[in-house]
Amino acid sequence: MNEIVPRHWRLAARTAARARTRVVVPICPPVPRGTAGQVVPATAELVLAVRERYGRVRLAGDSAGGQIALSAAVLLRDGHGTALPRTVLVSPAPDLSFGRPGIDAVQPHDPWLAREGPRVFADLRHGDLGLTDPRVGPLAADLRVPRRRRRPPARGARHARPRPGSFRRPCAGGGPWGRAACASRR
Repeated sequence: MNEIVPRHWRLAARTAARARTRVVVPICPPVPRGTAGQVVPATAELVLAVRERYGRVRLAGDSAGGQIALSAAVLLRDGHGTALPRTVLVSPAPDLSFGRPGIDAVQPHDPWLAREGPRVFADLRHGDLGLTDPRVGPLAADLRVPRRRRRPPARGARHARPRPGSFRRPCAGGGPWGRAACASRR
């Protein structure tokens, strides 16, 4: 809902420097101009272009950017046969329907899960798509990973590489508009 903030720019710069990689930060139009039906396919196309030019690609996103990153990864997997196994999501908003059981129990203790504010965002974000369309709510997609692609988590890194089942917890982050960052090796 907002433009990228300085903290995100610093994270992108630090990631590029420390990993010796390129970081591409797409600036998506904020809602209501940038709906899921526009932003997610455009992000997927950008990822394909970055991969064509630089090789390997990783996706990362914060808040709504996490939703965009996961939705783009699902679109690329299902529509282009492109797997992005190391997608990083920071406080994503993967289910804008707010229909997950347990939200009511968590909501009083977590103001980010209050439904009223995020519902305004969700209504603007989904545009003419349904809330269960994977471009809007990627949890509606099949997030299972084929057995041959599964890797055991590194010791002590389980929290950094959650399995798809982890997203079944009540969540509906409606925080500031994040940005999906596409990174590739130089």
